[in-house]
Amino acid sequence: MRTLRFAMVALLAFVSAAIAEPVLIFDSRTFAGWEGDTDKIWRIEEGAC
Repeated sequence: MRTLRFAMVALLAFVSAAIAEPVLIFDSRTFAGWEGDTDKIWRIEEGAC
């Protein structure tokens, strides 16, 4: 019974994670929301950094 309960919880977690929309951390144009010295260390070229 315990194994079945664990399997059901694991399946529910997997399905809910698969349904959730991904969170984008980079819009390929700006460093909006990023911290640190983005002017000297990083650069964006052709939508990639």
